[in-house]
Amino acid sequence: MKIHHNQPFQYYNYLIFIATLLFATLLCWGVSGNQPHVHDILLIWVIINFLWLKPIVFKLLSPLFLAWILFFPIGLQYGYPTSAMIFSALETNRNEVTEFFDPFTLWIYLGIIILTLIILFLTKKIRATHKQRQFFYWFSIILILVFIGSIIPIKHSYFKWHFSKILNLIPYTTTSYHIYKNYQNNLQELSKKPIDWKVSAYVPKYKNHVFVLGESMSKYYMSSYGYPVKTTPFLDNVNGIKYNQFISPAGHTTTSVPRLLTIPNPQKVEFQNSIFSLANQVGIETYWISNQDHVGVFDNEVSYIANQANHLYFYGDHAPTKTHRFDHEMLAEIEKAINSPSDKPKFIAIHLMGSHPRFVKRLDNKRPRFYFDNDDLADYLSTIYQTDMFLKEIYQLLHTANKNNNQPFSMVYTSDHGLHQTKLKHDDTQFTLRTPLFKLSSDDSERIENNTPQAGHGFVWFLADWLGIKTHNQTRNTFLSRTEQENPDDIPIFFEHTQAYGNLTPFDGQLLMPKADEIQASPK
Repeated sequence: MKIHHNQPFQYYNYLIFIATLLFATLLCWGVSGNQPHVHDILLIWVIINFLWLKPIVFKLLSPLFLAWILFFPIGLQYGYPTSAMIFSALETNRNEVTEFFDPFTLWIYLGIIILTLIILFLTKKIRATHKQRQFFYWFSIILILVFIGSIIPIKHSYFKWHFSKILNLIPYTTTSYHIYKNYQNNLQELSKKPIDWKVSAYVPKYKNHVFVLGESMSKYYMSSYGYPVKTTPFLDNVNGIKYNQFISPAGHTTTSVPRLLTIPNPQKVEFQNSIFSLANQVGIETYWISNQDHVGVFDNEVSYIANQANHLYFYGDHAPTKTHRFDHEMLAEIEKAINSPSDKPKFIAIHLMGSHPRFVKRLDNKRPRFYFDNDDLADYLSTIYQTDMFLKEIYQLLHTANKNNNQPFSMVYTSDHGLHQTKLKHDDTQFTLRTPLFKLSSDDSERIENNTPQAGHGFVWFLADWLGIKTHNQTRNTFLSRTEQENPDDIPIFFEHTQAYGNLTPFDGQLLMPKADEIQASPK
């Protein structure tokens, strides 16, 4: 069908040019993680218009265009990919894949596919004038030259692959994939390496040590740290130590947890030298109880460390058909671990699903929760509230075991990372790494606040001291020889590479809030 430029179609081409530009902006907005660059928008626009200008060029570039379409819902919801995000995606199991493709994501896919087909259909119908063709030829040549300049490996050149987020998407993902495969190979090699712990003293103080590792818990949304909604009534009142300046080592589970639990090293994670291998060495009975899914021993950094425990329990292995698994459903297994007869001290690590995104799927609606006009905020705060309830239940189990069987206990709670302060998704800011830290023991008689900065990258020293273990490894570590630090800005963290916490974007004080009349509302 040939389109003539007589009335009413004389402005057809210009209207389609504008429509394709708006579409290119939308597509770039999603792919770039809500941070589009003008040159990226123009590149997408030119590629689309090659459909009528030079169809063969469009066909050659169509795989790149298809990759952007496929990534659009991911970038729109989770932001531009980081290596940690890609690692997490590669370790995703069937349950998490099903969870990702929820109705909202499927609607986004359907919408962008329909919109793409409409735009391509309309663009293909363009019959350009000679002036329009001349303009597009020269405009395309100039833009392509700019992008060629951006990827030529000239020393000290300002232009690099990363100058264009949309062009960098495939190379960066490919590079991250190869890095991930190297990690897997390294994990297999680590199984052959000897454990390098050198214990200098071991004097246990407690019978039961319970370490609860939360998920995506930002401390600023906890009433224990000043948030106006009563999200953590148990932690607000229980005797123990609250640490006000704990800084998580990384912003994703797969990069944070291994650094929390192993000897700090700025170059690599010493997986074999974990708190579990140390506890095993001195004769502590070790447990790993998790609501996060189990991957192969050598397929996942967290699984590698977990498999060092004497007793391993992944809830998903025992409830494979359940689409919603709640943390509190592990309570029976935790009680079993606490009360299991043993003449040894115990170290029981509990890995929660906590406040993992898709908050509503973490909530047991049979338990109290918040209801606000902002559903997403209500869901997130409700996950915090239900985690607080769960911590109280674990504490009560420990208290009962101490009362009935004289088993003094200590419980530590922290989170692997937080989320963006208002978007409530993974991010690389200081706010994301400000997570809670509590130590609650059977001999605590008051509430104490500790304001000393604590490095999550050196958290293994905190755990070792808590278990009553002293090591030569700590005194000899030239990177981080203690958890306590003097200046939080100097604390090492990991985003793409090891760097100082002070390099990240600081917290500006902005938080999501319910309406004024909702703040004092009780969960129900």
